[in-house]
Amino acid sequence: MFVREGCPHCTAAKAYLAEFAAREPGLKVSYLDVRANPANRDRLKTLAGEHGIETIGVPSFLICGDFLVGFSETATPAEIERRVKQPAYP
Repeated sequence: MFVREGCPHCTAAKAYLAEFAAREPGLKVSYLDVRANPANRDRLKTLAGEHGIETIGVPSFLICGDFLVGFSETATPAEIERRVKQPAYP
């Protein structure tokens, strides 16, 4: 998850991910601060470009090869869980 210190959406996403990780013991979550580390910002820009996303922001998520930008407490958790729980091989 790409984050920025002080971002309220990042804070909400972190809280959700902590709860989700408690339910999914195999889930590994890494936080990459784009302000504190320019390499993280560059990686975010590269991933967005690879996925055809022109408008980037935080939080952004790389989930099982999928890329998701933004966090809405009403919609994003379901989308994250769907992507995490989808079978690796159809």
